[in-house]
Amino acid sequence: MSESNLVKTTEQQPHDQRICPCLWFDSQAEDAANFYVSIFKDSKIVGVTRYGKERFEIHHMKEGTVMTVEFQL
Repeated sequence: MSESNLVKTTEQQPHDQRICPCLWFDSQAEDAANFYVSIFKDSKIVGVTRYGKERFEIHHMKEGTVMTVEFQL
């Protein structure tokens, strides 16, 4: 069997490893994100989404409460 017919099962990994975690907080998500970006060099908060008064009857969250925080480490 020629080498060109072999299936390669490993690939070279890039030098920059990326980890994409998904963390869930019922509250204090913004505080947690601020903590993480404070301990990792060159990290930052990318965006914060907050609940509005729209659809309160569904989410029952106070207007301005954090819904999601996106950050990069």
